[in-house]
Amino acid sequence: MGLRFTQKMIDEMRADTRRARPYAPEEDQPLFFDKMDAREEATVSMNVLKSLGLWTEEDEREVFGE
Repeated sequence: MGLRFTQKMIDEMRADTRRARPYAPEEDQPLFFDKMDAREEATVSMNVLKSLGLWTEEDEREVFGE
């Protein structure tokens, strides 16, 4: 049985990426072990959306302005 994402969960992940700019792959990310900040949460959300094939060109433009 695999993990299933509802549309609400996907929408919440997209909202995470709009609240704080995710770290781009070429950026150094700080490693915190006690609590994630907004950028780290946004980065995790972006990576999950990418792994599900749900990260779009529109997402990329809105988040990174590209």
